[in-house]
Amino acid sequence: MREKWGRTRFYDRQRGDIALPPDEQEFVMEALRRVGVTESFDFDRYEEILTWYD
Repeated sequence: MREKWGRTRFYDRQRGDIALPPDEQEFVMEALRRVGVTESFDFDRYEEILTWYD
């Protein structure tokens, strides 16, 4: 996955700093399937972020 997104963007996603759009979610699920993970789970959640300084 680091090869797909690059090192910085990979770690931003790993920490949860960047939300994964649906196409990237599918990419992650496919990578997990390739290594034998059979569980399924949802990525979706609602986030409301307020920026007080804009």
